[in-house]
Amino acid sequence: MLKPFEPPNAKDVITIDIKHFWEAFDQLKTGKTFDDSVRIIQTVYLDWASNGLKEFARVRYFSAEFYIERIKKYKKFYESVRENTLLFLDTKDLSGIIERTRSLYADGKLAKVAITMGPMYSGGTLSDNYVLIGIEMLAGDRNCDVSEIINENLKTDILARSGQADVLQRIAN
Repeated sequence: MLKPFEPPNAKDVITIDIKHFWEAFDQLKTGKTFDDSVRIIQTVYLDWASNGLKEFARVRYFSAEFYIERIKKYKKFYESVRENTLLFLDTKDLSGIIERTRSLYADGKLAKVAITMGPMYSGGTLSDNYVLIGIEMLAGDRNCDVSEIINENLKTDILARSGQADVLQRIAN
């Protein structure tokens, strides 16, 4: 019998964490305290994390508490980038990109790609077995609310993308 985590973790491109993040995000409105919110992120998102998100959280020191602090700080941005992050739930196009990349670098080490929702802290990094992408940092475009972002380079980068087509092209590149 398959465990609930095995099918997503077996894929070359893992995106299930995006779905779980938004489920947790939506439940945050039911939390009355900081501890309630931490519990929601922990039980609805991090406890259901793919191996890729677990690795990202390990190498970048993400915790449920850190997520809550960052969601509070960037709430308008998270709400405005949601639709763009959902573009990455369907991995068919992304799998083709991975295959093309692997054909170009046939001697390279194979790594899975984990596209996750991070705490607005890192657009991505590498680990021994994964390319780890914090899609919330890369999916923004000029239609997003960047009023809470004080990092001018990040704000400029987000506003330079004209829409979803630009976001998809950036990830493909």
